[in-house]
Amino acid sequence: ASTPTLVAAFKAAGVSAAAMDIGRTYLEFVKKRPDCGGCVKKVRVAILAVKGTKEVLLKPKDAGVTVVYDKSKVTAAKLRQALAGTHYPAKPQ
Repeated sequence: ASTPTLVAAFKAAGVSAAAMDIGRTYLEFVKKRPDCGGCVKKVRVAILAVKGTKEVLLKPKDAGVTVVYDKSKVTAAKLRQALAGTHYPAKPQ
């Protein structure tokens, strides 16, 4: 059985996305893609270090990362800044 995502778990508990003030964004990498588990971990750690990040969806060789976050605490621009400190910066939006 698959593990439900954080947002799916909240929805299953009857909490609406509007009540959670949840945002979801896709950050496409500029050029280089994380191609191993260690590289993926580096990207995950950088994004999860941003207060308000709820979930990071990324696999090796993905062209970008999907991030679920609390819109009252963080913006997509801040998440993009977090990636700038890794070897995998995101394209500007």
